[in-house]
Amino acid sequence: MNSDNKDIHATESYIIMNNYRNTTRDAIIILSIGIGINVFSNTLTNKNSKLIMKLLSLFMYVYSLVIVINANLMLNLYSKMFKQMSDGVYINGKPIPYYMKVGFLTGYEACGWILSVILILLLLITIKTLFIKL
Repeated sequence: MNSDNKDIHATESYIIMNNYRNTTRDAIIILSIGIGINVFSNTLTNKNSKLIMKLLSLFMYVYSLVIVINANLMLNLYSKMFKQMSDGVYINGKPIPYYMKVGFLTGYEACGWILSVILILLLLITIKTLFIKL
């Protein structure tokens, strides 16, 4: 995406939204893998193996959280740019896509921050159980 605010077109809106959705999907997949590793670690009998698996699941939660926060910040930046530019009906001679409304962007962003809170809670629960069992 160009740094000049006048060069945003409909195709870039598709790119931004697809990037956000794909990133959020990837974070949810990584979160699911982390939960699976965490549950699997409970079946292990060796204490060192259990610790390694718990730490690996903790890493997956942190990585997923970083991905979601990065995607939310990117969408927030695009939303601010879009609000500044959408005073008129046209951007650089091209119409603003009908599906791009600022309210939709803030809705997606709110869902992303809710996912971030869920990830933080899972991270805290995992850290708590990790220190209790050590």
